[in-house]
Amino acid sequence: MKREQEVRTIHHDSLPLGIFRSVDLQPEYCKLQDGDYLIFMTDGVLDALEEVNCEKAMAESIQSITE
Repeated sequence: MKREQEVRTIHHDSLPLGIFRSVDLQPEYCKLQDGDYLIFMTDGVLDALEEVNCEKAMAESIQSITE
């Protein structure tokens, strides 16, 4: 989630949906405000980055979004 210059990463350690018939989901709640960005991605996106700390690199890239 991106709010102004702050980027907050929300992790979930469960397996992808669709692998099992029933999944015990643990919801995480956050209140969005006007202008917030909510960005979803799979771990495959991070795996494609050649950075040593890919999560940090992705957060910095998201932080630079201005529109």
